[in-house]
Amino acid sequence: MIIMSQSENYRIVKSQLPLVGGMGGHNFIAVLDPSGKVVHELNGLATSEDGAIKPIGYLPSDRLKVYSETEAGGFFYNPSQRQQTLYEGSYESVMDKYNKGYEAGKKINDQNLPYPFFGLGKNSNSVASTLLNQMGLDDPDLGNALTPGEGSLLLPEKNWCDPSDWKDWQDEVNRDGKAYGYDPLILNLDGKGIQTLAPSSVSARFDHNADGIATATGWAAAGNGILALDLNNNGKIDSG
Repeated sequence: MIIMSQSENYRIVKSQLPLVGGMGGHNFIAVLDPSGKVVHELNGLATSEDGAIKPIGYLPSDRLKVYSETEAGGFFYNPSQRQQTLYEGSYESVMDKYNKGYEAGKKINDQNLPYPFFGLGKNSNSVASTLLNQMGLDDPDLGNALTPGEGSLLLPEKNWCDPSDWKDWQDEVNRDGKAYGYDPLILNLDGKGIQTLAPSSVSARFDHNADGIATATGWAAAGNGILALDLNNNGKIDSG
């Protein structure tokens, strides 16, 4: 049994398989372990009527499907490819984002989309752009290769600044026990877990009871973010 190190960072990269001597490119998503070895992939690929993967679609019966490395029967990634790291963190945090992409891929497959003639339209590059959007990651341009379909989305765009797009998180919460929601919300930005500081070690003080007296409070450590509702629109956290 292989024990994966949880103390070293895994990475999500957008990589590009060169096509036509490097003039064109096929974008896809890869997960790399701390040593740089590829462990997971998500690819959009042309698929024939009988379910076989094709290098390019050109028949009316060809479909655009999303595959993991297991479903595709192998990896497309090579360290020499044009690529950019989009996210780096613990194995758990990386796989959380990867799984969001995998679930989005299943939604794309459910649409049974036709593959555009010779890729001239929404194609495998559109799959990569869509999955990255659903994962909450950037979709950078990797270079000068022709990548038709890049930037086009196959699912409704996720707006990660709009709380209404967070509603699917509710389905991942265990609701069997009691739960109490408060702001501020502490965000794990560095992938090392939530870390807090005792009131005695910070200078933050707030009027928790609205009695005119500011009292000491605990705080989030460096590497964490605080999300709070700014009711008076002054851009500050100034009230308990």
